[in-house]
Amino acid sequence: MTYLTCVRFAGGTTDGPGDFTFRQGANTTEHNPYWELLGSFIFPPGAEDIECQKPKPILLNVGKFRLPAQWVSDILPLQIARIGDLVIVAVPGEFTTMSGRRLRDTVHKTLESLGAADNRTKVIIAGLSNDYSHYITTREEYSVQRYEGASTIFGPHTLAAYQQEFSKLATQLVKGVKPEHGPQPNDLSSRTIHIPFIADFDVHPFNKPFGTVTKDVNKNYKKGDTVIVEFQAANLRRDFRTQDSFLTVDHLVNGVWTVVRTDADFDNKLRFKSDIINESKVTIEWTTNGDTPSGSYRIRHFGTSKSIGGTHTPYTGTSAQFDLA
Repeated sequence: MTYLTCVRFAGGTTDGPGDFTFRQGANTTEHNPYWELLGSFIFPPGAEDIECQKPKPILLNVGKFRLPAQWVSDILPLQIARIGDLVIVAVPGEFTTMSGRRLRDTVHKTLESLGAADNRTKVIIAGLSNDYSHYITTREEYSVQRYEGASTIFGPHTLAAYQQEFSKLATQLVKGVKPEHGPQPNDLSSRTIHIPFIADFDVHPFNKPFGTVTKDVNKNYKKGDTVIVEFQAANLRRDFRTQDSFLTVDHLVNGVWTVVRTDADFDNKLRFKSDIINESKVTIEWTTNGDTPSGSYRIRHFGTSKSIGGTHTPYTGTSAQFDLA
């Protein structure tokens, strides 16, 4: 789903009003012309933008912002799954109560028309799935332009677009048709923003450089045990390791260490803590189970430290080898 994106949400909500005289439900900017001038100066909306967003007045034309990266996703993933009588509609945003009801009704009616649903079939909305694109309101809610309507960034027909596309997906689900491979979003990993913070450098004890194992693993474990190791670390915000991992579990196979787990696996946990002087520790927990192959293993931690002079230095810590019976 690709649409022009604009947003005017500064009025806030009933329980948290906006500042600088912004008001909920105001479909004009007459109350604050200064901010209208500012928004137009940063990236002035064109005639197509204005027509797309009616009756929303455009404060910031965020769909056109590309520095340091695009501000709003213009390609969104849609997903539907079925488990027995339960149909899960995975949406990349926040649906209001009424827009969620209408989408559920659309999906249920589509399935029903194909003989794939009855009164036992339950359709649920799984919000904030796979991406985030702010709010999705009904056409009526959008017209009022309270916070949620003003935060529906793809315009007044956003819900109708979701209804159309999820009806197609529901039909393909029933018929066993594989959806066409859609466009791929841009890889923004090279444009990750690192936010500085107070005392912006890392420290470690004199005899424990970054990556040092401060609490090592046991020598032997049995399946079902949790393996725990602690490392002298740096703040993990130095490098978010996008498309990479803060940890690996390695299995010794025919004399070669092979990565079998990363921080993307649910049986791993990484716990980070830092004290007042910016000395940090990372604890890694790996919970084994009955399906985990026996053999020799090790756990590694990867990070990047920052010196007081601003130099970033990658480091690696490795546990002792241990056996899983």
